[in-house]
Amino acid sequence: FKFNECIIYFPSLGSSCPTSETAPRMKYFYMNLWVPPNTNGTKWSYLFGVEKQYPKQSQPSLEQGRYRFHCPFAQVDCYLDIHRTPNDKDKPIRLLLKNSDMKCPYINGRTERTVFEAAHGRVRLDFLADLQSIMALWVYKDIPNDKMIMFAQPQHDFQPYANAADLIHIPCFQELFGQQVVVSQSSQFGIRKVFLVFTDVVSSTDLYETAGDGAALQVVQDHFEIVFSAFEANGRIVKTIGDSVMGAFTTGEKALRAVAQAMVGMMDLQRPDGTPFEIRIGMHTGAALVVPLNGINDYFGKTVNVAARVESQAVGGECLVSDSVLRDPSASKAFEELLADSKHYGFESTRTEKLSLKGVPEPVIVWGFKKRGVTTSTGSPDREGNKETCTCS
Repeated sequence: FKFNECIIYFPSLGSSCPTSETAPRMKYFYMNLWVPPNTNGTKWSYLFGVEKQYPKQSQPSLEQGRYRFHCPFAQVDCYLDIHRTPNDKDKPIRLLLKNSDMKCPYINGRTERTVFEAAHGRVRLDFLADLQSIMALWVYKDIPNDKMIMFAQPQHDFQPYANAADLIHIPCFQELFGQQVVVSQSSQFGIRKVFLVFTDVVSSTDLYETAGDGAALQVVQDHFEIVFSAFEANGRIVKTIGDSVMGAFTTGEKALRAVAQAMVGMMDLQRPDGTPFEIRIGMHTGAALVVPLNGINDYFGKTVNVAARVESQAVGGECLVSDSVLRDPSASKAFEELLADSKHYGFESTRTEKLSLKGVPEPVIVWGFKKRGVTTSTGSPDREGNKETCTCS
């Protein structure tokens, strides 16, 4: 795949659609994987009660009753009437269902749903995806009209397309299209808010000196695997800088979850001499510029500098979170839950301080936390500023 500069792309955030958040709460009976639109007549089949022919693909046969097919994105809404429960002698019935025939437009609150019929429930449904929309089909059993009024996806329930900030934080997008640069006139674009996390290995110089290059590199690579796994499950790895890792996240909740998972994963990692392998972590949020550079979408600006400075003030085994992060309501709630969840994570607060950071005119308030029971160490942090205890709440 190559980007075509003559085409406008609207990538979607999801490959399947849930029921509307404002629709009645109903349990779906079956749901198929999403069907991509096509114009070449390719069909996609969904099988019921044909285990002999297709043992791995077939679902159980359908019992007698009315089934409602629904996809809020493709505006599909129709019925399938099964006249009776099938017996062993019944041969499969094959139905061709065009998505366009299944579509149900909502006009002035009135609807006319198409009704498909089958003599029994041993059926093969061949869907012809002829609509210019993905289709994630939900199949309900015996849902009357008065329980599914205007069962379409409201616009405020979903994003119709992914914005640039969301897109560049999707790991598979980076994997597939990271080397393809779509250049604007300024060769950059701004993000209003991104949550940045920096990590760094404590006393890495001493590690290489005492353990030797080979052994030291092995444990550093083990640490990379732990951090990468946690960060990529919640956001994206921007780059590594020596032993440091830079991660980016769309929400503070995801950033905190990634850090927590990484810190838990680091618990059992040791240096070659048997002492704990420690990292320090810093987190900050704000606006940033995204610039395609050296094959990656890198971040530049004040937010990046502050995030790096905050990390430099942490001690081994500690994460410092700036006040800017915790001013976000969802991040603040996630932070409180993290400290309160002693069963799964077991974190505790370390300090609240006001830091004067090099090159940053205003003091930055930070909250620190660490894994409960872990003794933090100073290691050899990069101290570039003064600090004072803060009684902020």
